[in-house]
Amino acid sequence: MRTAPPPALGRVVVVGAGMVAHRLVAGLVERAPQDGWHVTVLGDEPWAPYDRVHLSELVTAGRTPDDLALDPTV
Repeated sequence: MRTAPPPALGRVVVVGAGMVAHRLVAGLVERAPQDGWHVTVLGDEPWAPYDRVHLSELVTAGRTPDDLALDPTV
């Protein structure tokens, strides 16, 4: 007999794909990493979330866009 997978904790729709949205989703994953939440992230930017706080360091400290990228596995 097959057992059903555990039910999801809930559904979350995140509007915006910036740093705060990234941290929210990371927190959900940390608390229930396997089948815990059904998450949909809606963002309008053509690139993945990045560290906007340190954006000026691209110019002043010679950092690259990859240095500012947030964890893409979230």
